[in-house]
Amino acid sequence: MPAGEIAALVRDVGKASDLAAKGVVVHEADYSRSETLGPALAGVDTLLLISGNEVGHRVPQHKAVIDAARTAGVKLIAYTSVLHADTSPLGLAEEHRQTEALLRASGVPWVLLRNSWYTENYIASIPAAIEHGAVLGSAGDTRIASATRVDFADAAAAVLVAQEDQAGRIYELAGDEAYTLAEFADELSRQAGKTVIFRNLSEADYKAALVGAGLPEAVAAMLAQSDAAAGQGALFDDGHQFGRLIGRPTTPLKDAIAAARSVFRTSTRVESPGIFLDREAHVAFDFDCSDVGAALDRLDYREPPRFRLIGHEGEQCPSDASVPIVGVNRDRHLAPLARCIGYEHRACNRGAALGIGGEET
Repeated sequence: MPAGEIAALVRDVGKASDLAAKGVVVHEADYSRSETLGPALAGVDTLLLISGNEVGHRVPQHKAVIDAARTAGVKLIAYTSVLHADTSPLGLAEEHRQTEALLRASGVPWVLLRNSWYTENYIASIPAAIEHGAVLGSAGDTRIASATRVDFADAAAAVLVAQEDQAGRIYELAGDEAYTLAEFADELSRQAGKTVIFRNLSEADYKAALVGAGLPEAVAAMLAQSDAAAGQGALFDDGHQFGRLIGRPTTPLKDAIAAARSVFRTSTRVESPGIFLDREAHVAFDFDCSDVGAALDRLDYREPPRFRLIGHEGEQCPSDASVPIVGVNRDRHLAPLARCIGYEHRACNRGAALGIGGEET
């Protein structure tokens, strides 16, 4: 489909410049600002309604979009719901059930993409799991049929461009390869070369662990309840509709973990008392040498890191913008940093600089 026949509805047009550069038509549209929806939907035949991320506010937001779509003459709405929304014990499922009911009552033809869990929801825990040697959860030994975001995006695209009439169809989209969290931990152990176990906790204890890790209580409660519901089979389906829809198997867990670890090797953020590292963005810290060494080890560099410096009061020293950045609170930290990671330290007229092998960076 030509890019010019695709419209992207976004809250901030400025953040969609990459889509506009490809020829996609970009319109401002905000689920919470109904006045933006009608103009954005003018001329749209098929709409992919992606469920909002403001849990607790999604039903009125979705209703505003559905109402605007009906007024605009949209001919089909594809909605990203949740696996087995009609019977799911997931707390998150209630808003999806209500949205599905709104669609059925709207008079606009609809198709439901009932998505299982994103594999990325578990992959996000990989750095902490490797560090602490444990994956935490409340799903017990129940199997989880997750899939990656790319898999789900391909499913949505397949429905949107399908030649067959999609109205009234319900797709239960669960990954082809289901796994337990113990099997997730085993595969992570194999790839990381370090023992990682699965610790099954009660819902209350898992919530407490998430709060202890710094998550807001409401978010921790939602995640813990979701994992406990997974233990009741909420994230499992073996109908294999997914693979048939996209014309290929969904991404195996081992491939998703391998891809994630490749990304973590080059961009993982690591935090510990007094230090914060991010290979692709910046580092800001107040440290001693042991902190820096430990954090660098945890970033699992394949090659010696190359850093750029943000000097005193955030002023940037001249450097190649393509390399990572080191930001420090005070210039006095630069010399010990250089010693810690084997770099050359010298002063520059805008603070200080770190060099590698005589090359100023």
